Amino acid sequence: MSNELDASRRTVVCLGGAGGMGKTLSHHLSQLEYVGKLIVADLDGNNAERVANELAGTASCEVTWRQVDILNDVSLDALLTQADFLINAAGPFFRLGLPTLKACHYR
Repeated sequence: MSNELDASRRTVVCLGGAGGMGKTLSHHLSQLEYVGKLIVADLDGNNAERVANELAGTASCEVTWRQVDILNDVSLDALLTQADFLINAAGPFFRLGLPTLKACHYR
């Protein structure tokens, strides 16, 4: 596979990407041929960095990380400006699902 990203490969943000379910999801996303860049985003920036570094060696795409607070509109909006797709693995869903949906809706 070429290191050059073509236009068909997209940037995917995985919210909660360093948590229990999110880490597994981030791993799977990093292997998909249509993902050109994966951003592992998590409230715990240290954990997000660790997961991104673990994935970087085996990923078929570029892997980076970001610390993000879903309940902070400015933080979340800044992250979403970089995304073609958003996958939400952050929980608890009853608390964080609606703010995530609203941020995507107004984008």
